[in-house]
Amino acid sequence: MESRPLPPTGAVDRIRTVAAQLKGAEQRVAQAILSDIDWATRATTRDLARRAGVSEPTVIRFARHVGCSGFVDLKRRVSQDIATARMFTFPDHAVVSSDSTAVASQVYEATAQALAYSFAQRDTEALAQAAAALHRAKRVFCMGTGGSSANMALEAENRLFRFDLHVMAFTDDYQQRIAAATVERRDAVLIFSVTGRPRTLVD
Repeated sequence: MESRPLPPTGAVDRIRTVAAQLKGAEQRVAQAILSDIDWATRATTRDLARRAGVSEPTVIRFARHVGCSGFVDLKRRVSQDIATARMFTFPDHAVVSSDSTAVASQVYEATAQALAYSFAQRDTEALAQAAAALHRAKRVFCMGTGGSSANMALEAENRLFRFDLHVMAFTDDYQQRIAAATVERRDAVLIFSVTGRPRTLVD
């Protein structure tokens, strides 16, 4: 089976989605990974095959099934997911440094990791299409709901304004609906969302 590029969702989410659709040996591989994700990132193909009660070729087939070139690639993607998740949480045993230099270094490293992860997940073709749509647009409406998404919409307005674009940001759901009702063929709507699920933005 040819490997397929992973969708924008993370590898762990992809495994959870695929696991519900699989049967037999490959499902056992998925369950073995999900039951102890930290262990899976350190395991060899043989280790995982033994724990799942399958053959090593089955592990490799599963990795390709979820869009990876092999088990090493799958472990790398899962490790990226874990690193990203940990940037937003403090484990119970974490010690928060009181040294300003150390804190600044931690913030810098977390930001660099987030940027690297986002860059690795990019869809080049979609970005090119979005840029072309913004370039052609008569008006650009930037929308976001909630803390970070709303701030991104406001920042996009600030940056696109510098390119002499007719751009407006809306972070209130009522104003967003009014703006959407006035959208014409030559307009572009730029929506920011971490989850892609806010009801007002979807509507």
